[in-house]
Amino acid sequence: MNTIRSSFQKLFPRLGKVGQRTYEGYINALHNRPVLTKAITTGTLYFVSDTMSQYIENRGKTDWLFDYKRAMRIQRVLFMNLINLGWAAFLSSQSQSAH
Repeated sequence: MNTIRSSFQKLFPRLGKVGQRTYEGYINALHNRPVLTKAITTGTLYFVSDTMSQYIENRGKTDWLFDYKRAMRIQRVLFMNLINLGWAAFLSSQSQSAH
């Protein structure tokens, strides 16, 4: 944990204790549940970037509405990938126990 703190302080010296705890939690989540953590991170970054893109594309338009279907499109893909990974892990465990 000390190496995580020291690396955090070198990378982000001004974020303080809240940022440090958030960073430590994220690193711990990466170690404990790497696939789920990366999927959630990817989905969050995609949603934020798509929201920004939609805003930039439609700047100045008065009748613009946020396109939720477009923003949530990647979420469905990530969800299905998690289900497929879980299914593959289950099948792998079943085939190993059969031997």
